[in-house]
Parts: sequence; structure tokens; C-alpha cells
Amino acid sequence: MKSFVKSILILDKKEKIHAVKFTEGLNVITGKSSTGKSALIEIFDYCFGASDFTIPHGIITSFAKYYVVIINLGETDLILARTEDSTKAFLKEEKLIDLDVFLENLGSEYFSENYFFALPQFKKHLGLYFGLNITDVDERNLTNKSPTPSVRSFTSFMLQHQNLIANKHSIFYRFDEAEKRAQVIEHFKIFVGFVDQKYFLFKQELDKLNLEHMLLKRRDVVRTGELNEKRELLKKSIEDFNSISENNYELSSNAPLKILLEKIKNIQIQLGVWGTKHAETRQNYLNAKSKKLFDLGNLEQQLRRICSSIESQEKLVQKSNQLPLPSEANLMENSACPFCGTHTNKINEYSEKLGKAIDWLNNEITETHYTISSLEKDRKTTEEKIVALKKEVQDVDAEIEKLDNILEEFRMHRSQYELTLKQKVSLESLVEDLVKISTPIDFSSVISRVEYLQSELKKYQLEQKLKTAEIAINRELKILSSQFEFEKSYRDYQLMFDIATFDLFFKTKDGNKIYLRAMGSGANWLSSHLVLFLSLTRYFCSLGKKCLIPSILFIDQPSQVYFPSILDYDNAFNPKEIKTKLGKNGASVDEDLQAVSNIYSSLATFVNETKRQTGISPQIIVTDHADNLTLDPSLKISFENLVAGRRWRDRGFIDIS
Repeated sequence: MKSFVKSILILDKKEKIHAVKFTEGLNVITGKSSTGKSALIEIFDYCFGASDFTIPHGIITSFAKYYVVIINLGETDLILARTEDSTKAFLKEEKLIDLDVFLENLGSEYFSENYFFALPQFKKHLGLYFGLNITDVDERNLTNKSPTPSVRSFTSFMLQHQNLIANKHSIFYRFDEAEKRAQVIEHFKIFVGFVDQKYFLFKQELDKLNLEHMLLKRRDVVRTGELNEKRELLKKSIEDFNSISENNYELSSNAPLKILLEKIKNIQIQLGVWGTKHAETRQNYLNAKSKKLFDLGNLEQQLRRICSSIESQEKLVQKSNQLPLPSEANLMENSACPFCGTHTNKINEYSEKLGKAIDWLNNEITETHYTISSLEKDRKTTEEKIVALKKEVQDVDAEIEKLDNILEEFRMHRSQYELTLKQKVSLESLVEDLVKISTPIDFSSVISRVEYLQSELKKYQLEQKLKTAEIAINRELKILSSQFEFEKSYRDYQLMFDIATFDLFFKTKDGNKIYLRAMGSGANWLSSHLVLFLSLTRYFCSLGKKCLIPSILFIDQPSQVYFPSILDYDNAFNPKEIKTKLGKNGASVDEDLQAVSNIYSSLATFVNETKRQTGISPQIIVTDHADNLTLDPSLKISFENLVAGRRWRDRGFIDIS
């Protein structure tokens, strides 16, 4: 999103303004150590809704009353302000202010309590100005709702602190917490405008319908099972009806149910001679039971034979294991007659027969193991058949008992007509239940809605867009890598970014990945960070208004890799003196100074080229102690132009004088 920081300022306790002004493009604040440069990024972060107060304790915190950030969003300026360790934040929209006039008239009275919001509310209001209006990001219907996207996640793409810019273990701000890392990665598709609130609502509805569809299918399976059971029951009920009435009504359990129901309702009960049909049906059941008991007896006899065979085979194996078998025999001593001394070959013949017998026995024992396994399988199958047949016998007994109960009722002076009518009513009720159950479950409306939602979600082309984004970012990485300092061993490799994991790595020619943690040299780490965040910034600018992330990038102390800022306390930037303090010779000073100059030349080139390509000039705010650098002449801009009076050598952010 096109935006830039107009000013970061402090209103002190004496109502004086200490302001740093910025423009679009590349802005540099330079100065010696401990002048408050790094506090700028912390003030921005704090005013942008950070929970923790991380502004360095010292002169700034002792003087400050209000910490203020002014951000331009085109025709609108946002005024953000906080007091120290506050759980509230100030947010007010102004219609494109004149910064000089605004600062001249700014005082404590401006910060009315009406514009202070509790931090959670503040972040929601601030997010609306950047188009962040999604309140539900769950793709499934879960009890525990996922965290909604927040402007706080923007800072992971905007801020490169002093301890992060050349860090080999961490790349993104706030990624030291696994939960925040996961949120930023998950919400990335929202920040770059790939999905909106409808996407998540569609996903949730689709999840709900898929669950409903699954439940309907389960119900249909249950319905089919119940339908089959009642069909079997219907067949027996018709038989009972004919048996009690002593008639043979032409009713088929396979007939269409509605026709069958109508036919049953229209039956005029006519009674036959009592007992004939009943006795016939009962005899049929007895015959069926007799047949089943006969089969059951055969199966039980078969099971006993199988168990006996298994027992015999197991005993054979056990005895064979107990046989003492000689490991060797000396046949020469027994190859002659003890009386006449005549030699004979009989022992050799018997030995050969014994060997063959042993081989046969071993083969039989081996086959016995296979036989036992086969018999065990037969035993299991036979046992299952016996259980099933016993169940069938029980069912037949139940039917006989039912018929006997009817006879008993008749004996208790209930007429044949009453019993027949009772069975007819029962039969009607059963068929009516079957009519209800047989009605197919309607899947059409669910399937139709699922297909609609899937077609709508397909329009988002999310996977394709993420892949395209990764390709675009990696293309920029390749272009920008050639403009920054990397050791020679890495120059032939491709620096790549994985959009699914947010990992940055070098890909070798043989496909291996080299991550930052496996690289040496602070220059490699620094260049990797710079190239990645510039590539991301250019990609965000290329999306224009679709991207919610502000086109702002803070870089703190990039030159520290070459000239540690902690050693710079002089009134002028003296690279040779810093190298001397490090114990290094002066030969490396010029090379390192050139490397730092190249960084700023590349940043200036990046801003110009991004504006040419996208129409948006990203704002890069660099706080550093390097100074008086010589930039690429082709830029037609000096380092002094980038500093624009923001040099803190004889003063700091708070000008005590």
C-alpha cells in the first residue's frame, strides 16, 4: 500500500517538539553512537501498537511525554501517539496536514482522551485504514477461533532492527515466537490481497456442508440396513398373516411398497378352517429346524475331527523335537565282522537308509507346520459356521414360539378374527414404516451448494497466485543479489525464498539448500537480509492497492558489519580509527568503505527502479553511523541529499541545547 512516514517526533515534558522529518524514497539518519538513531525504529514500532515498551532508557525516555508518528496514506494523514508503558494508543485522522504548521502548533492539548483507545481496539481501527477488515480467518468450523490478522504482522515486513539486519539465525522481526511466525505466514495471503472475508466464509460453509454430506451418507447406510431388515420381517409377517387367517392372500414382500400397502388396506378378512394353515406353517418351521440341527451336528463332528488332527500334528512336532539324533558316526570301526574279520558294506547301506529316513522325517515335520496352519484356518471357519447356524436355529425357535403364542391366545378365547385383524394392523404399520424408510435421502441440494462453493473458491486461484508470487520474489532476489556483496563461493548459487515456510536459502547447482545459519561472514548475512526485504518491498509495490502492507522499510545500522557502531563516538565518522580499534590494518578500510557505499547506491537505485516499474516510490528509512559516503555517479545524487540535515554528531534526537 502506498504510504510513507512523514515524521517521528517526541513532545517533551516542557511542550517542546523534537521531530525528524521524512519524505518518500530513501531517507538516511546518520550520527555517532548513543544519539537516539535506533530509538526511531522503536518509537515507530511502539506507536504502531507494540505491547512492550522497548524504547531505550536514557535521555529520550527521561524527556519524552508523547511519542508520535505521522503516516501519510495519500490524501489522509494518521497521527499515532503513545505515552510510556501505556495500554492505550492515540489515533486521529487528519486531512493532509502541512507538517511545519502542524508541528508549530502541536501541544499536549491535541492529544484528547477521546482519541485514545485500548490497544486491541486501537489495532483494529488502525487496520481499517490499511484495508484490513477481515474478522474471521477460520477455514473450518472450529470451537476455538483462530487469531484475526493484525497490523502488528505488518511490522515483520517493515522493520529490520540493529540486532536483526545481519543475523544468521533470524530473518523476520517477531519470528522468534513460533505462534507469531505461523500467524504472519498464514495471513500473508490476506495482506497481499489474494483472499477476502468471503473466501473464509465460503471455506467455513464448505466445511459445514462436507460434514453434513458425510452424515447424510452415514444415515443412508443405516437406512439401507434397516430397510433390508424390515424387508425380511415383512416376509415373515405376511406368512403369519396367512397362517392366522388360514387363508392364502396374494401378498408379496417384493412388491412395490405403496401398492402393497393399498392392497393390505383393501383386504376383506376371510377366515379358513382354524388350525390347518397354522399347523402347516409350524411343521415347516419344525422341518427347517430339524434340517439345521442335522447340519449343526455334522459341523460339530467336523470341528472335533479338525481339533483332533491339530492335536496329533502338534504331538508329532513335540516328539520329533525330543528325538536324540547323532551329529556324526565313525563307520570304519564297525565295517568288519568281529569273528572272521571280513569287511562288509551293510553298515554304509543302513547309514544311507537312516539318512534318507531322517530327511523324510524333517520334511514331514516341515509340512506338519503348514498342515497345522491350514487346520487352524479350517477350525476358525467351521466355528463361525456353527455360530451362524445356532443363530438360525434360535430364529426358527422364535417363530415357532410366536405361532404357539397365537394358539395360546386362541385358547384364551380370543377369536380367530381378532387375531387376524391384529396381524393385519401390524402388517399395515410395518409397510407404512417401510414406505417412509424407502424414501431416498436427498443429496442434491447439498451437492449443488458444494459445487457452487467449490467453483467460487476456484476463482480465487490461491495456489496459483502464491506460486506466481514466489516466482516474482525469487526473480527479484536473482536480480538484486548481483548488486550486493556476497562471498565468491555463493555468487554462482541462486538465493531463493520459500513462500510456504518463509525460509531463505541458497540453492546450489546440484539442488542442495544452504540456509543462513550454515553460511559464514556477516557480509553474507547482511546482503541476504537486504536483498530479501528489498525484493518483498518491490513485490508489494507491484501489487498496488491490492497489497495492505505499507510501502515502508526501516533498516537499522547496516554498516555495523564493516564498522561496528559501538566504536564510533567521535564528532566525525572516522572509518580508519574504527578499524584501528578493531586491530585491523588500513588496507581493508577502503574495501569496506566501498562495500558500505555500494549498499547505499544500491538502495537509491532500488527506489528509483521500483518507482519506474510500479509507479510507487517505496520509503526506506536507514539509521546508521556511516557518513560522507561516495555514491555511484550515475545516480546524480549525493549522500548529503539522502541525509538532508539528519546528521547527529554534535547533538542527538533530543537536542538538549
